[in-house]
Amino acid sequence: SLSIFFSQRTALCYIATSPLPQEKPPNSTLIPMGTIKVNIDLDNNLNTTMNPLNHEEFSRQGHMIVDFLADYYKNIEKYPVRSQVELGYLRKRLPELAPNEPETIETILKDVQKDIIPGLTHCQSPNFFGYFPSNGSVAGFIGEVLSSGFNVVGFNWISSPAARELESIVMDWFGKMLNFPISFLFSGGGGGVLLGFNTI
Repeated sequence: SLSIFFSQRTALCYIATSPLPQEKPPNSTLIPMGTIKVNIDLDNNLNTTMNPLNHEEFSRQGHMIVDFLADYYKNIEKYPVRSQVELGYLRKRLPELAPNEPETIETILKDVQKDIIPGLTHCQSPNFFGYFPSNGSVAGFIGEVLSSGFNVVGFNWISSPAARELESIVMDWFGKMLNFPISFLFSGGGGGVLLGFNTI
């Protein structure tokens, strides 16, 4: 059997090994696997300054992101549909190391505008004619925000009844829209799942 011990503060890792039952039981050994330098200041900053579920900041930053995306779609026809960047462009623009402290949402959105948007293929542009038609919508965006915001675990009914039941109801709606036999529906003993994928 194998046990791994890891110290978060010093990033010192040990592996303790013990024999299988059929082997002669030598003494278990504690083997140092090496050390990794850890930025203690980063750890301390995260403990004192980071509050990922601050509802006031969530509201403020959320409004800024919605406005940012609204402006993006307002001006989407002004962007070249296909990005004009060269391979590897982003690594030249971003820092080599992650920041030690959180950046403001204002700084992040400026970076997105300056560094990320030029590297996008604007599939939702009315000038885009590849792959498949634009499939974005206000309802889709807001629905994704709701889904991500609740962040539920939906792998079975007891983990989140509403998520599990809503999926089966929506699948029945689809089945009825397509005039599927009742045997294809959840209400008829069939059913399915919502799965987004592309086939060529």
